Amino acid sequence: MKQAEPSTCPSLLHFLLVRGVLIWGGLTTLLVTVWQVVFEHQSLADTLHTSLILYPPAGLLVGLLQWWQTRKYGRRR
Repeated sequence: MKQAEPSTCPSLLHFLLVRGVLIWGGLTTLLVTVWQVVFEHQSLADTLHTSLILYPPAGLLVGLLQWWQTRKYGRRR
């Protein structure tokens, strides 16, 4: 398959910060924190602290992988 044209692919910074850190990292942090507080009766502060350390930085990798896939395979509509 051919690579997507650079003009049709959002920037790397967009994928890293918006799709990776904000969307994936933020939603994962929220879901894991709620799950652990409600169902496992853990402290909100401790769980939120741990989740914020782990998931948003991992979102950088998720954003990078999404950017790479979009560049490699192009957008499918």
